[in-house]
Amino acid sequence: MSQSLIEYLEDTLDYRPEKVASRTASEHLEQFFVDFRCNGRIHADDLRRMIPNRAGVWSMHPPMLRVYGWVPRHHAMIVVHAALESDTKNDPTLNDRCRDHVLEFIRRHGVTEIVYGDFRNAFPKAT
Repeated sequence: MSQSLIEYLEDTLDYRPEKVASRTASEHLEQFFVDFRCNGRIHADDLRRMIPNRAGVWSMHPPMLRVYGWVPRHHAMIVVHAALESDTKNDPTLNDRCRDHVLEFIRRHGVTEIVYGDFRNAFPKAT
């Protein structure tokens, strides 16, 4: 996670009392990352490529949040930006701005390790 993402999460989520299934957004995000790291396979509906597909930006969909980043190698994702799910529904341009934030991060830091393609290419079945 990037420092700006950590700051966003601390500033935004630490003060939100809303809960889904008795967990806060922060707790859901932490569990989502644990599941992502520890499970042998993540579900395709929890992770989506953003349009344009050739940009290599993905969004993860834990409850109450959207987190944005890219896949640097198979079965890994670097996240650098986030937004509240409710904000993405209220502002039709927010997802595009979050995608652009990731692309700017990639450009500014000279990132070259990006796995392009669909879900099966980024997260192939283990053999």
